[in-house]
Amino acid sequence: MAKAVITFLALSSACAASHSPSKTTTVKIPAGSVYPDTIKHPLPEDLSGFKQPASLLNDLKTITTGTLEERLQALVVKSKRDQVFVKGGTFLMGDFGPVYEEDRLHYVGLDASPLHKVTLDSYSISKYKVTYTEFDLYTEANGLPKIQQNLPSGFATMRNRIDTPAGVTWEQAKAYCQWLGTISKLPFDLPTEAQWEYAARNRGKFVLFGTNNGLLELNKNSPSDRFAARINDDNAPHAFPIALFPPSPLGIYDLTPNSFDWVEDWYAIDYYEQYSGERNPVGPTTGIFKVERGGDFGRSFEGRVTSREFNPPDESKIELPQPDGRIFQGGRTSDGFRCGAQSTKRVQ
Repeated sequence: MAKAVITFLALSSACAASHSPSKTTTVKIPAGSVYPDTIKHPLPEDLSGFKQPASLLNDLKTITTGTLEERLQALVVKSKRDQVFVKGGTFLMGDFGPVYEEDRLHYVGLDASPLHKVTLDSYSISKYKVTYTEFDLYTEANGLPKIQQNLPSGFATMRNRIDTPAGVTWEQAKAYCQWLGTISKLPFDLPTEAQWEYAARNRGKFVLFGTNNGLLELNKNSPSDRFAARINDDNAPHAFPIALFPPSPLGIYDLTPNSFDWVEDWYAIDYYEQYSGERNPVGPTTGIFKVERGGDFGRSFEGRVTSREFNPPDESKIELPQPDGRIFQGGRTSDGFRCGAQSTKRVQ
């Protein structure tokens, strides 16, 4: 283990100038914290100060008015404008606790280890998760049934908003991004796992959370459980309106809370160990589960940017019984996504 740590430190030193923040020898954990750099602020009585960008709300409203062709064009315009250009580079992907912290302890599970050097070309990724408004336009244009119908009452409130993340299967997310590429004539697709992490870590910096300052400040830049429940009219802890909290330094919203993000890669617990160093990695060639990144609803502390989740790519045949006796069929409402342009040039 000591030899491995030295190897990681050597790699870290090679990339330190452009990929790590000013480093202290230790990180003091505030009282009551769950993870390093996690601070809980009191829940404000008035949540009206958490506002979404006016341009986002205007774009979503535009997508719901006019002819089908006009709405599709509005979606293309919004999707292009939402793309954040990420300049490529080399970074250390994975759990960097063993090289960053004095005690050399891991931050997350073993499937995010070992730390490994990854090089990416430039690409773009959406600043926002795809909402039900956008996904409903996709299903309408393609003659498909609306997703997430017949939900329990609390989740139905979430579903009926125009600005909450669409809960989909991986296959639905993949199909949407590729369809968006067809109608926009741009190479839209799901981001790879490496692209997602590189962007969430501000081009590979050693930050633990994808917030505006790399810290998890509950009720300030990320929701606590109570915040996530109260922001919805029915006080149910489920997905809530996107972009209520400040974006990351690159301008990307909801990297830590508010549904996971599907990515392109198949999941393998030992993939990081088997990684052979290729440029622009796309993960294992096959598998049973697909990778998800980010955090779920109000459990922001679980959404560290190096954490890995996984689920079957198609949950359409999975039946989930609800407390009221109904059977909910389809992907989980906690599985969202965002698309990215797989091009080394900025989206125009």
